[in-house]
Amino acid sequence: MQINKNNKLSIKVNVKGEDGLTPICKHFGTCGGCKLQHLNKASYNQYKKEIVQTACEKNKLNVFEILEPITLPQQSRRRCKFIAQKLKSKTVIGFRKSKSHEVVGITECYVILPEMVKLLKPLQNLCHTLLANKQEAEIYVSHTEGLTDVLIDLGKVEKFLTYEERESFAVIAKNANIAKLSLKTKTMTDLLFMHTQPIVKFNNVPVNVHSRCFLQASAEADEVLQQTLKNLLSDLKVKKIADLFCGRGTFSFAFDSHIKVDGFEADKEALLALNESAKKYKPNVKGHFVNLYQEPIITDKLNAYDAIVLDPPRDGALKQCEEIATSKVKHVVYISCNPFTFARDAKKLQEGGYKMNAIQPVDQFLWSSHIEVIVHFEK
Repeated sequence: MQINKNNKLSIKVNVKGEDGLTPICKHFGTCGGCKLQHLNKASYNQYKKEIVQTACEKNKLNVFEILEPITLPQQSRRRCKFIAQKLKSKTVIGFRKSKSHEVVGITECYVILPEMVKLLKPLQNLCHTLLANKQEAEIYVSHTEGLTDVLIDLGKVEKFLTYEERESFAVIAKNANIAKLSLKTKTMTDLLFMHTQPIVKFNNVPVNVHSRCFLQASAEADEVLQQTLKNLLSDLKVKKIADLFCGRGTFSFAFDSHIKVDGFEADKEALLALNESAKKYKPNVKGHFVNLYQEPIITDKLNAYDAIVLDPPRDGALKQCEEIATSKVKHVVYISCNPFTFARDAKKLQEGGYKMNAIQPVDQFLWSSHIEVIVHFEK
């Protein structure tokens, strides 16, 4: 395992398999999505643990324990970004080749949901009509609660559809069971078709979503992380929780109604969706607009809570953790998709007197060099 100065891992892929395993996907080795299909289970889990261990050692964390990863099922990822590329009379849809701008057209994928794989052909037909020669588009797809949302992003290209084109694309969407289809151009986002507003459910609470909004990679990831979080705090008589970087409420809605949850988030659209659902279904939850990178919640305000949950973006939450470190809050649960920024922030919490309990890796990024972690700190 090699790590560069930006904390990115370098993986050498042996398509034949250093452990004698044949990769299950025919695109492995050309498609840039998967790196580790050739590893057996023991080697694979060890690799994922070593990512976390390397991050902890690099940041000189005090004694730590890394549990066996919880690996989520294949073909469960509910959101992805395809690339469509038109070259002369041929349009391909797939993913970038590793370290290249080349698009690898795919016909199968063992990471994303089968419902999303079934969209490849209709999306190819749609993009063949939509794109000019040598033009590319990013296609954002999400599939939640049986509803598929598709956004085709043309980047800086302007495109005005004729009435006939709009009707044709709407028919393609309807026949492909797409709930919502949108086209983003240089100047606008155009809703081409919608029969149902896509939603996601957090602990049975429906929340509005769209294809580009942040969600955990799969519904199974929601369930595992929510249950792990509740197990960590279940016997601690927690009555009031601050959910930092709360998004649409993945963790805010996980708790029982007798626990008051204040969510803090800078994404206004996400907050609107959270608060609309909270008002209808979970009045114990309330979202607040705060840019935690610019204005971290200060120690005195944090002291009003029994526990803090934080799930920051990949950049981590160093300034916020500096405030948490000096607080009197007894329990902090940190959820992270980047072990390196997590370890950096964890070091700050340890310096503030927090004890770090066992690190639970959750592998929701199958066959990649990414790993989620969830950890309980207590003071």
